[in-house]
Amino acid sequence: MSREFDGTDQKFSDASYTTIAAMADTLTMAVWFKIEAGEGPADAADNFGIVKIGDQSSTDGFRIAIDDNDPEPDFNGVECRNRGTSTTCNTDPKITVIDDVWTSAVALFTSTSVIDICVNGSFTGDDGDTTTGTANGIDNCTIGALPGNSGVFDFYNGFIAHVALWDVRLTNAEAVAYSRGYHPTVIRPDSLRQYYELNEKSATDNAIDSIEGVNLTHDNSPGVSSDNPPVFYPRPVELWTPAAGAPAATSFPPVKPSMQHLLVR
Repeated sequence: MSREFDGTDQKFSDASYTTIAAMADTLTMAVWFKIEAGEGPADAADNFGIVKIGDQSSTDGFRIAIDDNDPEPDFNGVECRNRGTSTTCNTDPKITVIDDVWTSAVALFTSTSVIDICVNGSFTGDDGDTTTGTANGIDNCTIGALPGNSGVFDFYNGFIAHVALWDVRLTNAEAVAYSRGYHPTVIRPDSLRQYYELNEKSATDNAIDSIEGVNLTHDNSPGVSSDNPPVFYPRPVELWTPAAGAPAATSFPPVKPSMQHLLVR
């Protein structure tokens, strides 16, 4: 399941968001998304806002977006940004996104001055930007657009699923694990602060946070889709207890390890 956005006016947001504000110097944002052929940003001045936490009355904040900042019209790059009052820290060069294919993006923020980005399991194209940028006044979380000091803009057109926010910088190996389909809830679970699977049943349903209940209110009913990225869901643990008086087992069948049972640490 995923939610589908039309690029016009659909988004999820919380205008009184403070959960991440206290730890905004070091964090990780991750998301799966898919854009359809011909539906990327129209020109170099456009972006698609995928997820952002920041100040709703300014451009301060942390974000993952798709940016068409290239002369080639078919180029769409994943951009991660940490913007402060007067400085911006971007990943550069950006990494090309393939149309009609699910893409994973993990933005790794270390202090206020370093961004690393893992796209589809690869850090290629990232220069570890070290331009200082301090995000101030975080009070908003938005999926599907970029709020700022001139209103809400850069509405996303396509599918989004499995948005996750951690209050630490994940290791590179953990970022790769997310991109390979490990479920967010088994990756550093003690530091996972928000998780929006975006598997709601109705277009009028809000985005549900299954970790701390920081649900996001929908605007204009983002669609519901059965299209789902290749994410492996954890299985519940099954315990077997022999019946009273039964003989003790002397052997057990082999258990094949599965990523669905592992905690990524």
